[in-house]
Amino acid sequence: MTLRRIFLVLVTFTCVVSVANAEEAKDKKTDAKAAEATEDTKKKEKPKGEKYPVGASASLSYGFNHANFVESNGDFGYQRVSASANVSYKVLEKVSLSSGLSVSKVVATAYDNSGGSSRNTLAPWEINDVSLSAAYGNFYKIPVVDIGLSASLGLGFPLSKRSSAAGLLMSTSPGVSASWAAAGFSVGLSAGYTFFLNESATVPLDCDAAPHNCVVSGGDTAIPNALHNIRGALRLGYSILDNLSLSTSYSIANGYGAVSYEDDEVTSDYAQSGTQSGTGRHSFSLGLSYRPLPKTGISLSYRNGGGLWVYEGPDRAVSGSAKFNQPFFDTKNDNFHGATSYGISLSQSI
Repeated sequence: MTLRRIFLVLVTFTCVVSVANAEEAKDKKTDAKAAEATEDTKKKEKPKGEKYPVGASASLSYGFNHANFVESNGDFGYQRVSASANVSYKVLEKVSLSSGLSVSKVVATAYDNSGGSSRNTLAPWEINDVSLSAAYGNFYKIPVVDIGLSASLGLGFPLSKRSSAAGLLMSTSPGVSASWAAAGFSVGLSAGYTFFLNESATVPLDCDAAPHNCVVSGGDTAIPNALHNIRGALRLGYSILDNLSLSTSYSIANGYGAVSYEDDEVTSDYAQSGTQSGTGRHSFSLGLSYRPLPKTGISLSYRNGGGLWVYEGPDRAVSGSAKFNQPFFDTKNDNFHGATSYGISLSQSI
């Protein structure tokens, strides 16, 4: 009797344990299916606030120089309309690719650029060179001072009439920059280099378009092409409001020609022998930007640019007669201030 009771207790205990294990396995299976379904839902749903890797923007701008507001013996004022489009792709978190194309049309050409009165000059739409660039933003941040370092590489391909006529094949532009921002203020410093790959060291002459010129002087203008240049810039910015910002920048650059001239007995005392280098150029700009909508921007700009040095007076051909040319406003051309310009632009991104 005692053995029978012990046997029944063991059987009952075994059945209870088996049922408990079965229920536990069932619960685990249900939880696993629920977790799998939740994970699938998360994969299908796009996280809130996550941006697409592809972006695009377009802008329309109108520019004119200060000569439009002064009286002079000639019409030195110009007005220009331009439009541009840009597409970008975010490869990695800090690496992106972009390409841009722009067109422009001069609606009023300066007298000295058109060879006649601008009121009788009709200029066509001109396409500019296309660009392809890669950027590596903030690849390193300097500790303590929180200065971010970035790098870029740009390629340019000739689509404009000017580049095509000069025989440009391609340009390569690597660059580096450093930036810092705090309490609405921002500071940026950049440096870059551009190398131009040309068909020849000098600008060729299109003998199909100008056959008579080729008969007289041959198919070469002897005008040196640009080989490379170096540049640097300093930028300051301040965020006045969340959608209103002010910026200013100063840039400096110098170019070097692709032709090297010999120094012999027929060389002028004022001629440059060896590698042909420029005398440098610089510019100053101001900008005010406002965003009425998150992806819509309106900006006003002011810019003045020119050579680093001014050669004035009867002794301008004498060595050492050059004077430093300040970059803030064009005072070299006292009668029309043509190097000072203004602009307004509208941009939209998606």
